[in-house]
Amino acid sequence: NGRIYARNAGGEIVCLDGAYTGTQVLTRTFATPVVVRAEHAYRARLTSSAAQHRVLYVSGANIALRGFEMVGVPGGPDSYLVQITTAACHDVLLENNILHDSFRNDIVKINDGAHHVTVRGNMFYNMPAAGDEHLDVNTVHDIVLEDNVFFNDFAGSGRINLNVTHPFVLIKNSGSTFVTRNVTVRRNVFLN
Repeated sequence: NGRIYARNAGGEIVCLDGAYTGTQVLTRTFATPVVVRAEHAYRARLTSSAAQHRVLYVSGANIALRGFEMVGVPGGPDSYLVQITTAACHDVLLENNILHDSFRNDIVKINDGAHHVTVRGNMFYNMPAAGDEHLDVNTVHDIVLEDNVFFNDFAGSGRINLNVTHPFVLIKNSGSTFVTRNVTVRRNVFLN
């Protein structure tokens, strides 16, 4: 088990192979981009726990996350597996990750004024059986969703398919004063 700590602006943080259990929090705004990546693709695993369902919370800026497996396990009262949120959150890249098996709510939620966020080249599967989405984009602007793959394989994760899932991607506006705008969706693959 480990924690990801980002202390200096700019550069690269390499996460070694292994499990990083619980919520990893990135709230700092960096002056120059910081890359947080797995040393070996998909071998650094951000995993939820019985106490915390969320594996990643991002409200900072100038952050790229690459090469992780992010997986939920049953338990924990918090909602989204991954949340990218707040108006102070910008210039975030989620790239080349495997995100799967949310049990509480959306796999990834981008909301509450976050902007200039790119979700590229990821694989998403197994949303909560009772609904919600793989990717929920809500009350944000300047978002790019490209080259991702979306599907469900509940049996592959030892889960029962209840055939009650919601859309893979939902783009909406729930705020009263801010309007979701400038969302680009291109070259994604949606599998049934």
